[in-house]
Amino acid sequence: MQINAQINASSSQIRAESDRINSVIVSANADLRGHRRIYQEKQITTITEVQEANANVKIAQEELQVAQVELKSASANLRVTESALAAARTKNFEFWMLNFTTQPSDFILQSYIVLCSLLENFSLDWD
Repeated sequence: MQINAQINASSSQIRAESDRINSVIVSANADLRGHRRIYQEKQITTITEVQEANANVKIAQEELQVAQVELKSASANLRVTESALAAARTKNFEFWMLNFTTQPSDFILQSYIVLCSLLENFSLDWD
């Protein structure tokens, strides 16, 4: 009898321990499923963010290329404008020299008028 009681008590302890272990396993599996779900969500989010970042990099590269082309064009236009200005200044100088040699008094008056006009447009920025 006493042996049967001990066997029954041991069996009850084994069942209780088995139930506790099974409960721990069920809980661990639930935690694992939760962690897998979170991992998959983060993986999807990360992939989406990487794709978006790559798209933004591509757009930025295209904008940079456009800006570089526009800069080259503006530089070329500046060089053309500077050349035209230099040519105009040369022609203007030749015109003034021709007037000076033919009508010196008119040249002095016209030079004064031009100088005053230039000084009106000239400003010093002291700030």
